[in-house]
Amino acid sequence: MTTKIITKKRKHTEAGNVRIFYDDLNHEPCLVEADSQRIIQTISNLLDNAIKFTEEKRGGG
Repeated sequence: MTTKIITKKRKHTEAGNVRIFYDDLNHEPCLVEADSQRIIQTISNLLDNAIKFTEEKRGGG
């Protein structure tokens, strides 16, 4: 799930000077019982904020 979200967010950063690096070092299964849409929304919001504030810090936004 995380990989799909990051792939989508990378498309938003291609035009700018922000790069997203992701390495799944933990290859063990992880179980989270929650509403998958809320998890996706939360991860997406965190990445959006990271992109936004990185661009602002660099003077691009």
